[in-house]
Amino acid sequence: MLVTANDMNSLIADIWSALFGSAIMAAPVTPFDGRIIAATVNLRGDVDTTVLLRCDIALARRMAATMFRLDEDDLSSEDLQDTIGEIANIVAGNVKTLLGGDCRLTIPVVSDGLDPGVHREDRHIVQDDHFDSDGGHLAVTSTHRNT
Repeated sequence: MLVTANDMNSLIADIWSALFGSAIMAAPVTPFDGRIIAATVNLRGDVDTTVLLRCDIALARRMAATMFRLDEDDLSSEDLQDTIGEIANIVAGNVKTLLGGDCRLTIPVVSDGLDPGVHREDRHIVQDDHFDSDGGHLAVTSTHRNT
């Protein structure tokens, strides 16, 4: 089974509502400009899927402030990384449920800096969904290993 754009839109909207109490809307695919924070979670077993969550730094700060109930000025870089890693893990867990089969999740790997991009020669993009929330940009990209 594949995860469709409708599946991902619904999944992200539900997660966003539950965690942040706000709306998030599907948006056109847009490149990131400037610093971002990203987390990758791999699903291994019956599927070989990678879920990459990328977020602009301003939205990451708002998300972390809400999750940790702190003022944005009091957040550490570890708070931002923990937030993005946890959200990526939640998204990947939901993707795992939608895909079915027997697989396990890896621990999220978080990077902070410029957009790492999604293109790798050994993988192909299955889903690349972008979202806007209060002017912030989030992208969730799923890839499968080329066979």
